[in-house]
Amino acid sequence: ENLMLLDGSALYNTGHLLGLTSVFSPEMVNKVTVYKSAFPARYGGRTSSVVDVRTKDGNLKETHGLVSLGLISDKVYVEGPLKKDKASFSVSGRIMQTGVFFPVMKAFGVPANYWFYDLNAKLSWILTGKDRLYAGFFNGNDMFKYNDPQENYTHYYDENYAPYDRYVKGSENVKLLWGNLLGTVRWSHVYSPKMFSNLTIAANRYNMKLSNGQEMNVNDDGVESYSNSVFSMSSGIMDLHFQMDFDYTPVPEHRVKFGAELIGHRFRPEASARRSRSRFRRSPTRSRC
Repeated sequence: ENLMLLDGSALYNTGHLLGLTSVFSPEMVNKVTVYKSAFPARYGGRTSSVVDVRTKDGNLKETHGLVSLGLISDKVYVEGPLKKDKASFSVSGRIMQTGVFFPVMKAFGVPANYWFYDLNAKLSWILTGKDRLYAGFFNGNDMFKYNDPQENYTHYYDENYAPYDRYVKGSENVKLLWGNLLGTVRWSHVYSPKMFSNLTIAANRYNMKLSNGQEMNVNDDGVESYSNSVFSMSSGIMDLHFQMDFDYTPVPEHRVKFGAELIGHRFRPEASARRSRSRFRRSPTRSRC
């Protein structure tokens, strides 16, 4: 129902922290167009809203940058010329602070951690007076990890059996990752003062992966056993997008847009797999009475 576009291509996961933070970095945004109704035909059939976000091309003359440290996340933004007056770039990166300090948290034995990151980049070239080429990249993910090590030693004694020891060592690991990967290439050509076109080719992937692994080593009175099991599940959407748009202005009072679009969707709903293995070994030890 809702269509969220980044430089003309759809993004399926548009928020971090369960929707509290947007994946769009404000420093990278050049223009945002919002349609609440009467959606233009070029956006396809929608019933709720369209948000079209366009990123900055980058500065062709000077290099500028920004570093921001926040309570939740840190970010950096840089833009400037690759070749003065011919090519430029703009790059933005952001990461949640729990991701930066994850090694420290792990060293102090914190079992769970959640963080997110996103990276957005764009390159722009002025090929000729009538041609421009753009290339964009976006990667944003949310991640949750849980690692619970388990270790205990128990001494058993009973009147009917000889004393024996039981040693258990293992761990449980949970990993959850979800996010977008997007790449776009756009060629803009001016035919005349009244007409120009944009050809866009894009590939987009949304993926969610969940894995749960358990590992256990048990030494029970000289009988050693080992077991390992891993369960994984993934869901995702992959798009390949071709779009050709023409913009024609016969007179200042009229503007005509027309073109063609082709999108190939590949859906992978809830693909799951399970793997397990175990082994036993008896070590020389005294027998129970």
